[in-house]
Amino acid sequence: MRTDDERLIETLFRQYFKKLTLLVYVKVKKWDVSEEIVQDTFHEALIHIDVLRAHPNQAGWLVNTTKYKILEYERRRKQMLQRFLEIGDIADLAAPKDEIEQVIDRTDHTVENLLETALKPEERYLLKRFVFDQVTHREIAEELHISVSASQKRLERIRKKLQGHYKE
Repeated sequence: MRTDDERLIETLFRQYFKKLTLLVYVKVKKWDVSEEIVQDTFHEALIHIDVLRAHPNQAGWLVNTTKYKILEYERRRKQMLQRFLEIGDIADLAAPKDEIEQVIDRTDHTVENLLETALKPEERYLLKRFVFDQVTHREIAEELHISVSASQKRLERIRKKLQGHYKE
């Protein structure tokens, strides 16, 4: 990365980090999550530095990217919650009884059994803390005495492991 690109990112970060964090906080209501989403925004800015440098409204680019990051966070969160609730709990609310029975017949394991067989206890713990307790990677990292990136990588590995077992 060129030094002028580094200065651009640093200037934008100093100027907009707090404002963007407040924007995110209004939607997600958690400071740590808000900060992580804004950090993701600046990570995206680093990846697309050429686009950002040439953009006529750099602040607008950051705001739009942050809004997409919020949507991505909410979408992933909903997906994870739906995946890890008992199939019966979801199906009772969403489908007629005969459809529920068809889904259950096609399902060899409940989600709980799947998690029990597919994941190690420490992986289940990390997944539970992240999905149900809504803790951030920073909180998990402090709790487990690991780095934030190690927490992110562990969750990524858990997701990949579960994808092999749980296609949807």
